[in-house]
Amino acid sequence: MKKALALVLVLVLALGLVIPHVGCGVQDIGDQTAMTTAGPGRIDVDNIPGGGVTGGTDHDFCEAGEPYEWHFLINDLDPKEAAPAYMTAVFAVEGEVSIPLETVTGGGVAHYTVAGYLDATLVGAYAYLEEPVTYNGFILSHAPCDDDCGDDSDGDGVPDCNDGCPNDPNKTEPGVCGCGVADTDTDGDGTEDCNDGCPTDPNKADPGVCGCGTPDGDTDNDGTPDCNDECPTDANKTDPGVCGCGTPDDDTDNDGTPDCSDGCPTDPDKIDPGVCGCGVADTDTDGDGTLDCNDQCPNDPSKTEPGDCGCGVADTDSDGDGTLDCNDGCPNDPNKTEPGVCGCGVADTDTDGDGTPDCNDSILDCSDLGPGEPTRTLPDQVLPGERFQVTVVFTAPYDGFHAIALTDVAPDGWDVSVNVASADPEATAVHTPTAETAAYVWYGPYDVCVVFTTVYEVGVQVNAEPGTYTFGGILKYYIEPHPAPAYEQEVTGDMQVRVEEGETVKIEGVAKEVDGAILSGAAVVLYQNGEAIGNVVSDESGNYGFEFSELGDYEVMVSKAGFRGETQSISVAALAIYTLDFVGAHGLIPDAPSMSYVLACISLWKFGEPPLQLSTSRVLDVTSAWTYPIT
Repeated sequence: MKKALALVLVLVLALGLVIPHVGCGVQDIGDQTAMTTAGPGRIDVDNIPGGGVTGGTDHDFCEAGEPYEWHFLINDLDPKEAAPAYMTAVFAVEGEVSIPLETVTGGGVAHYTVAGYLDATLVGAYAYLEEPVTYNGFILSHAPCDDDCGDDSDGDGVPDCNDGCPNDPNKTEPGVCGCGVADTDTDGDGTEDCNDGCPTDPNKADPGVCGCGTPDGDTDNDGTPDCNDECPTDANKTDPGVCGCGTPDDDTDNDGTPDCSDGCPTDPDKIDPGVCGCGVADTDTDGDGTLDCNDQCPNDPSKTEPGDCGCGVADTDSDGDGTLDCNDGCPNDPNKTEPGVCGCGVADTDTDGDGTPDCNDSILDCSDLGPGEPTRTLPDQVLPGERFQVTVVFTAPYDGFHAIALTDVAPDGWDVSVNVASADPEATAVHTPTAETAAYVWYGPYDVCVVFTTVYEVGVQVNAEPGTYTFGGILKYYIEPHPAPAYEQEVTGDMQVRVEEGETVKIEGVAKEVDGAILSGAAVVLYQNGEAIGNVVSDESGNYGFEFSELGDYEVMVSKAGFRGETQSISVAALAIYTLDFVGAHGLIPDAPSMSYVLACISLWKFGEPPLQLSTSRVLDVTSAWTYPIT
């Protein structure tokens, strides 16, 4: 009857080293030591003596009664980190005792100890492999433990006699790190932690410059490791500086602004191109708002381009003749660009074609330009009371006259009216020395061969008898300093006008405001003996008229909304044309004149000329209307 077999499995790791089998009472019985790859199947331990080995007191290794142990070691398992759970170790004593392999850790040495049956005879030992295993031999030993080596101080299952680290339960050999220190390689870099300055960094065994976990790489090969290099890919910088990595902090123009921020890196006076660009100052020398780089006249505030006259000279055409002053010999004469013979302001005209310009020709023949002598134009016939126009035209043959005077006389009893605007060129002065006389004066000098035209108005007497009536006149030229005229000419042309007998009575006139403004659309009513016998409306020029055949006394009244009406009386003693104007003293006064209107009337009172000149009483009437307006 076999006794129950008590098995104790102790696994000891030696980090790839074979456990030595020397020391107290150790007897190597059999081994297989060559590096072998075997399995699956049975692998036997060789060299066991014939008949086997018997334990117990047959040996002198220990005193009787002391325990013996059988040891079975499997060396250098590969892979070392794998637990060969597919392996079974078998001792053949009084029966086969199977010892299943448990956990194997780093080192690849499995150590099995069998205690008991010391008096049994070991006849064999083998391992049964379920999968292929690479190993470096099996060793079978019979190890009695006496007083010197039978203890296991660290309780790791290996007697101190066989334990290279008897006080280290985790090691049986000092290994690389020595007893008490595990031969662990945490980061798997081939250097044990005890010798690895960076035990958790597989890429470093020493902290180096950058420390564990950070490579001591120098990507840009500038001598500064990347961990201390803020520009690890820029061999020229270890700090970004102002411009950043990859860009030098150069200041080419030494203006205090690095090139990377300097829009003009080679211009010490600019950091931005501005309007003119780098290398050119944005200066406006003449302060005209256009910088010199774009100003073709940088010193001329009035020009940005030379133009026709060049910088510093205005392209002005003072006389508007199309030629600029800088090229115009007569800048104030629109008719000349060169002084010529006569000088600026005087045309180099040779009116009579004699080869001498008019400016040097004292007497000109202007006959082909118009009448050289004054010529009058009259209507063929007129009616009593009719007003008609008389035209006198003449051509001045010389421009050196001090003055020209024209006097033209109508028949006795007829009345003449003139004004400066009735002459062309406009007369310097006009007057009527007598009721029948029109007098004009022009002060020269005038250009040679200028044609003068005058138009004045003549009123035939209402009681003029039918017949022929004669006009007379004279034109005088004066040269200073002589008071007497240089020469005189009688007015020629039409000398007479015929007055025909009237067949009806006509009352004609114009309606205006007291200030001379035309009053169109006014109601004009003709009264006789208080009875209205006719009414008309003034036209756009303010004109009105009545025609009838009965002689007698009449009244004409003019009225319009917004104005105070005005009435005039007239005695009709002949079949003639009568003029009755509502102007000046008989002009209509507004119902509510403004202050400016009153002032205008005061001006006519002081400076006006007939028929617009106002009397003092008429101005007072206007002032009263302003003071007491009709609303």
